[in-house]
Amino acid sequence: MLEVGCGHGAVLDEIASCGRPRILAGIDVDADPAIAAAALADVQAVHADAAALPFADAAFDLVVQATAFSSMLEDAVRRHAAAEMARVAGRAGRVVWFDFRLNPTNPRTRGVSRAEVRRLFPGWRFEWQRVALAPPLLRLLLPKHPVAARRLEALRWANLHHLGLGRRG
Repeated sequence: MLEVGCGHGAVLDEIASCGRPRILAGIDVDADPAIAAAALADVQAVHADAAALPFADAAFDLVVQATAFSSMLEDAVRRHAAAEMARVAGRAGRVVWFDFRLNPTNPRTRGVSRAEVRRLFPGWRFEWQRVALAPPLLRLLLPKHPVAARRLEALRWANLHHLGLGRRG
């Protein structure tokens, strides 16, 4: 498994604790988080650009990105990163996508629609679900009204992320 945009390795660490895959790797464009992720046991984390992944074709069965693409503001960067993810996933590989479809409170990000993901991964089919209550609502409700937060999230209209599993064909 490869995580694109692994940051300090929180997702990698969680996956490793659940019974790690044969290869568990992560990349991040920022050196400090990648170095921190590399300190995790049994994780190969490197400072690299998602648009030029330092791995062989079809090196991974699973490639994950969690809010990395919404931080990529340029269309060309997104296209190159998606092409690289598809390349290292290979013919039988899968892509797990978790990202904002909308983030009105952070001007340093740009949401990614499902239509854009389809354009980024031509020939791939994704199964989607809207998840994750909008962070400002979650921060407001969860401490004092956790039941209300869960009920609001179940309605889906306030969920600003989408989770997808993609495969070729």
